[in-house]
Amino acid sequence: LIGDATPGGWSTSTPMTYNQKDRCWETTATVTNGSFKLRATDGWDINWGGSIAEPTFNAGNIAVTAGNYTIRFIPQCDGMNLLTLTKN
Repeated sequence: LIGDATPGGWSTSTPMTYNQKDRCWETTATVTNGSFKLRATDGWDINWGGSIAEPTFNAGNIAVTAGNYTIRFIPQCDGMNLLTLTKN
């Protein structure tokens, strides 16, 4: 995760860990009102944005409301990616 809503802002990514059992990338993070994107290997060649309901490859920022969330992401293909933010 990276963005103005994340702890590291646009300068430092918040890492996600692969959960092999549930086959998803996940992290728990406290975010502020703002936006973020998901990206692979701290680069911009592989990134997702758009919306929580429909994360899309190389799309705009994802808006988020402040809170502490468990964030889970399953990248598959556009139209099939799954992103959930569960408030803790």
